[in-house]
Amino acid sequence: SMKMGVRNRVWADMEARGLVNNAPLEGRIPSFNGAAQACMQFVKLPEFQAARCIKIHPSLAASTLRILVLQHGKTLLTPPLPGHDYLYQLLDPEVLTPAQYRHAGSRAGFMRYGRAVTSLRDLPRVDLV
Repeated sequence: SMKMGVRNRVWADMEARGLVNNAPLEGRIPSFNGAAQACMQFVKLPEFQAARCIKIHPSLAASTLRILVLQHGKTLLTPPLPGHDYLYQLLDPEVLTPAQYRHAGSRAGFMRYGRAVTSLRDLPRVDLV
């Protein structure tokens, strides 16, 4: 597919530049040097500032972004890891303490602190993906 072709070119370029923290890249979203800095820039975007509910994938590279979403008081939706039968984990920053945000943004944390969303009726409006 065209999407896979683009991914393969990006992954090859990242590997050639030494930007990858976890190899092999195939079949996953890689953690890369500068991921945290990219997340810090992302939260400055007007689209992020205006969003109330944000969907972020469960990859290691996005862990800083998941934490920042909670720190900015926004609802976080994360798709389940393989083997689960629900639609999303929902994390509401209002039911967490600020001290819990860092752990809640991790894979283990969103499984612990999140609420499984099993029905489209229970899914909040997503403002940013």
